[in-house]
Amino acid sequence: MSDFSLKNGSIGKGAVGMLIAILTFIIIPVSMATLGMHTIDLALTDMEAGTVDLMISTDMLEVVQEELALFRDKVILYAIPIIILAFPIGFYPKGNFGRVPFGLLQTITLALWVWYITKGGVIPINVDLPLEMIAGIDATMTISLNLIITGFVYLFMIVALARGAYYFAEYGGNRRKYLEKQQEKDDEKNPSENDDKGKDWELV
Repeated sequence: MSDFSLKNGSIGKGAVGMLIAILTFIIIPVSMATLGMHTIDLALTDMEAGTVDLMISTDMLEVVQEELALFRDKVILYAIPIIILAFPIGFYPKGNFGRVPFGLLQTITLALWVWYITKGGVIPINVDLPLEMIAGIDATMTISLNLIITGFVYLFMIVALARGAYYFAEYGGNRRKYLEKQQEKDDEKNPSENDDKGKDWELV
């Protein structure tokens, strides 16, 4: 029987794999972004009411809030392929070659997910700074900043790509056990054939 046969897999385990991927790549990062946006909302409200005086302008906070909203949307969009690929990875058991190609595809997709949601590690931030704070002039000046986290992004991408080697190691380490289980299943389904083989050996 081919490793890619649907008879070798489990729909329940495939569904569990998708749920874990949804939790990891959508629910957790989206919840963190939403929490950050809500915290900024509270800070802006307090600053407008004059109850809190932070060492940062409201414009800066609004820019960060917009970036978090964009981050949240991109997380959801780019996580869709990862979630789809999580089903066949969970569907096929360890030791089945069917997990390997889907695992490699998910590895590449995960690396791209990290790259795209972080804009390659360079996040541009434009801030309108009132000049009256500096020179008493009734005007604003736009300052462009780049938040550079390229090193962290490359590190996460390397870790993500290393998962590809893991799937090959997992396949090799569990192949023998998988084949033994498959043989046991075949023996249970065809007991009469095994009995006939035993009788042939006895005759010999």
